[in-house]
Amino acid sequence: MTEYLEYTVVMVSVSSSLTTTTKIYKIMTRNELKQMWLSIPKQVNQKETKVIVVDIKGGFYKITTDVVGYYSTCTQGGYGDNVLQVVLDRIKVNDGINDLSKYQLIIK
Repeated sequence: MTEYLEYTVVMVSVSSSLTTTTKIYKIMTRNELKQMWLSIPKQVNQKETKVIVVDIKGGFYKITTDVVGYYSTCTQGGYGDNVLQVVLDRIKVNDGINDLSKYQLIIK
């Protein structure tokens, strides 16, 4: 199967205000597209984000983990006015997988 990519080349003349647009179509194979996608530079110096956001009025909380090579988000709701106590209890319990005591706590 053949994939089509559209390239747009814009040439601006310095001596006049005319702009010429030329469209060039290059036929690329699936493998070429894959190689091009995988060769896009990745953000290496990413700042690690570990946040728990508690919405007291809404009665829910959201845990976001964004570290090198891993991203996860989880939203839990339906706790009503007890949501802050539920989050604090969950922070105290260390299950060995996620140590929530290292997360930043934001209360809205």
